[in-house]
Amino acid sequence: MSLTDTHVHLQAECFKDDLEEVVQRALNAGVKRMVCCATEIEDWQRVFRICQENSCLMPACGVHPWFAGRLSEGWEDRLRQIAEKCCAVGEIGLDKLLCDTDIERQTEVFNRQLNICVETGKPAIVHCLKAFGPLMNTLSSRKENPKLLMHSYSGSAEFMKEL
Repeated sequence: MSLTDTHVHLQAECFKDDLEEVVQRALNAGVKRMVCCATEIEDWQRVFRICQENSCLMPACGVHPWFAGRLSEGWEDRLRQIAEKCCAVGEIGLDKLLCDTDIERQTEVFNRQLNICVETGKPAIVHCLKAFGPLMNTLSSRKENPKLLMHSYSGSAEFMKEL
């Protein structure tokens, strides 16, 4: 059996001393590929570096809703350029449970990243906590949406069918 872990954060500080061991344990357990998801601009280069050093890792870059309130000018152009080299754009999304940034700003950043997904043909890795209404409103108001991979999903089966 060939397994793919579609959502890891191996760029996190807690893995800096034993990253190779963690990757090897996953490989030994039958995981063949892992999507390493950046959550903020500061992660992007580290994610690419560790993916270059580990052929089983695939990069995904985006701006997590927790970091949507602290973006500087030019972030969108940088993401558009880097997305071409990614397997997906993510981790992106909406969070009304653990995020200090207002939902309007999160939605704006999320929409802009969805546009990049559509432009580049990349799927979106979507984080959604207690924001199913805003997520549905955002997606239904768009002319075109990318393919979505939902992360931390806790909604109903009916909601997923609507997506």
